[in-house]
Amino acid sequence: MFKSIFAVDSLAIQRSLTLLEDRYRELREIGQKRFEAWEAESADLKQQLAAQSAQAAEAKQARDQQAERVKALEAEKAEADKTAEKLKQQLAAQSAKVAEAKQLRDQQAERVKALEAELAQQTGNLAAMAEALQRLRELTIRSTS
Repeated sequence: MFKSIFAVDSLAIQRSLTLLEDRYRELREIGQKRFEAWEAESADLKQQLAAQSAQAAEAKQARDQQAERVKALEAEKAEADKTAEKLKQQLAAQSAKVAEAKQLRDQQAERVKALEAELAQQTGNLAAMAEALQRLRELTIRSTS
């Protein structure tokens, strides 16, 4: 009886070992497949990371270039503002000179008008004197004749 129990147990043990070995192979295959899937996913993620890193580097470079361009434009703007301020000052000075010249011209125009009026009066006086002189000549000629 001892032999038969041992034989049965041996057979059961053999079957259990066979089942365990089969299950181990299945689990190993599942583990291998999962590992291969993980490696593939890992490689894909590494590629995505590399692509995103390259994009980030390009974006950083573009941002840096834009920042440099902004600084250059700010400098140009500052220079343009200085130039504009100088031009405003020159314009103000020239406007003052023009206003002064206009005032002087207006004064001269008033003086010319006054002189023209005086000339017209003197011309009228001369005409009256010439007329009076002509009458005096006529009177002189009549009195001598």
